[in-house]
Amino acid sequence: PRMMPTPGFAPQSAKVDATQSRQVVIFELGQVHYGLALESVDEIVRMVALTPAPNTPDWVIGYLNLRGEILPVADMRMRLYQQSSAAILLNTPIMIVREDKWRAWWIVDAVSDITHLPARLADTPTGAGEIITLDGQPLLVIEPAGYIHELHTLAGHSLRSANQ
Repeated sequence: PRMMPTPGFAPQSAKVDATQSRQVVIFELGQVHYGLALESVDEIVRMVALTPAPNTPDWVIGYLNLRGEILPVADMRMRLYQQSSAAILLNTPIMIVREDKWRAWWIVDAVSDITHLPARLADTPTGAGEIITLDGQPLLVIEPAGYIHELHTLAGHSLRSANQ
C-alpha cells in the first residue's frame, strides 16, 4: 500500500518471521488504538476536498473521487463512538480500506504504526473484533467488511436519492 504517515508516525521495524505473523496498520480514534490487517488498507493519504453526502447518518460525511472512482467517506470516530472527530483538516489522515471488491475512505485521528502480530494473535474474528494486548497496550483488531458494506449501502441510497 502507498502510505503517507501522519505527523509523528515512525513505523517500527521488528524482526518477526513473516510466515508466523500478520501485519497490521495501527490507527487511533481518540485514545483508543485499533489494528486493521495491512492487506485491507490500500493507501493512507491526507484529507482532500470532498462532496457532502445528503440524507445519510452523520458519520457518512461524503464522497471522494480517487482517480475516477467515487468512494464513500466515513468518520470512524463518529461511527464507533457517536462523537465527531477533531476538526477535519487537510492534514487529517484518511485510509482507503478494502474488503474484496468494495473500497471506502475512513477518516481516523492518526495512523501510528505498521507492525506484526505474533501468530497466536494474528487470527481475528469477523464483526466487532478482538481486544489484544500489544506491547502492554490494548489494541482492538477489527474486521472492515461490515463497516464497508454498511457505508456502501447508505452512500448508495444517498446517491440514488440525490438523483431522483
